[in-house]
Amino acid sequence: AELRRLGGTPELVLQDREMRTLLLPGLRADFRAAENYVAARGDPLGIPLWAVGGVDDAFVRSYDIQAWAAHTVEFTHDEYAGGHFFPLESRPFADALSEQLRRKRRSS
Repeated sequence: AELRRLGGTPELVLQDREMRTLLLPGLRADFRAAENYVAARGDPLGIPLWAVGGVDDAFVRSYDIQAWAAHTVEFTHDEYAGGHFFPLESRPFADALSEQLRRKRRSS
């Protein structure tokens, strides 16, 4: 039910018992890790961090993403139309990612 709510998983996969048997243990572990994670405090990373999210993501909220600002010296946060799996369907995100990679390549 949670995978359906998040979107991004084909219904054919969700209906196939063998696929669910293969996928669900790992997915449950991912959910537990996300629910129980506590960030360690320490010096901020000395690198820039670009954090992205989906405007309609019911799993990762904007304020959760914004919290990463405390862990780096330079933080940028952008949101794109879509839910949890927005990177799979967002052309604006793909364009922004391409631009980030081009900038990084030019500065290296």
